[in-house]
Amino acid sequence: MPITHKRRLISDQIADVLREEILNGDRPPGSALRQGHIAAMFESSQGPVREALARLEAENLVQSMPNRGSVVAPLDRDEILEIGELRALLEPELVRIAAESGDRVDRAAGEAALRDMTAAKTSQDLMLANARFHDVLFAPSDRPVTVAVVRALRSRFERALRLMWSSSGNRSTSKAEHSELLELVANGQSEQASDLARRHVEGTTRRVLKALPARDPDHHPTG
Repeated sequence: MPITHKRRLISDQIADVLREEILNGDRPPGSALRQGHIAAMFESSQGPVREALARLEAENLVQSMPNRGSVVAPLDRDEILEIGELRALLEPELVRIAAESGDRVDRAAGEAALRDMTAAKTSQDLMLANARFHDVLFAPSDRPVTVAVVRALRSRFERALRLMWSSSGNRSTSKAEHSELLELVANGQSEQASDLARRHVEGTTRRVLKALPARDPDHHPTG
C-alpha cells in the first residue's frame, strides 16, 4: 500500500474517532487536543494527527489557539440560535412542498427510521436514524440544493442536539412530533405540516439553548 494512501487511512480513522468523541461530549468544549498524546493513542506519527485535526477544524469542531495548539471548539449560543432560525425558514418550506408533491413520502421508510430512533442505544445511532427520517421526509420536495443546505445546518447543530437529548431526555416529544409530521406529509396536509415543522424546529432550538452551559460572562458576540 502506498505510504500516502496508508497515511490518509490513518488520518481518516483518527478524525472519525475524535469526531465521535467530540460530538458525544466525551471531549468537552475547550479541552486540549495534544498531537503527541493522540499520535500515541493511535500508534502513528503526528502527521496524520495534524491532517485529522485540520479536517475537524474545517467541520467547526476544533479550533487552533495561539500558544495552546488545538482545542475542542466551544458551543456558541449565537451560532446555534442562527442555525435554528435558518432551519425554521427552510425546513417548513421543504415539508410544505413535499406534502403538495405528487410523489408520496415513503411512509414505511419513515416509520422504520422512527423505530430505529426509539431503539437507539447510542447517540450516534440516534443521530443516524434522525438524519434518515428527515431525508425521507424531505425527499418528495425535489429540492436538492435546499436539502443539502439543511443537511449542512443540521450537521453543525448536531453536537448541541446530542447534548440536549442526553441531558433532558426529550425523545418522547421529538418522536410524537416526527410521527405527526410524517402523517401530515403523507396525507398531503401541506399547511399543517409546514406549521408543525416550524414549531418543531423552534421548540428544539429553545430546548437545546436551555441545555447549554451558562454563557461565559466575558463572552462578547462577534460580527
